[in-house]
Amino acid sequence: MSDLNPLFDPATDNQVIPADQQARINQPLSGGALTAEDQIFLNQLVNLVEEGKIKLYDPSSLLNVDIYSKLDATTQAKVDQGAFLMLSKVRTIHDWSKMGLEMNYQMENMIHALRLDKERLEAEKDVFII
Repeated sequence: MSDLNPLFDPATDNQVIPADQQARINQPLSGGALTAEDQIFLNQLVNLVEEGKIKLYDPSSLLNVDIYSKLDATTQAKVDQGAFLMLSKVRTIHDWSKMGLEMNYQMENMIHALRLDKERLEAEKDVFII
């Protein structure tokens, strides 16, 4: 293995991490504050899930079907893949919103990334309901 990675040290590979260090590692990074735009996006997203318009295990529930059906096959394939990946983030964000956690860096980053993913895929058409 050392020929692949000169920094590899078999003496420390899979070494037990002390409980106090593991507890510190598992803490989310503090901070994190949503911009007004991201907060509006988050509120809309949570409301759509709560109303049942977005189904957490059905990527097609994210789609604006009227617009999606008019897209060419290549664009539909890109939107399908994007919807699948976006729904994974939606599930995580929804779970976090139900846990009542304080906003942290990871949450802020995922919400912002989801909004940017949506905007990137909607560069030409408003293909998602969020």
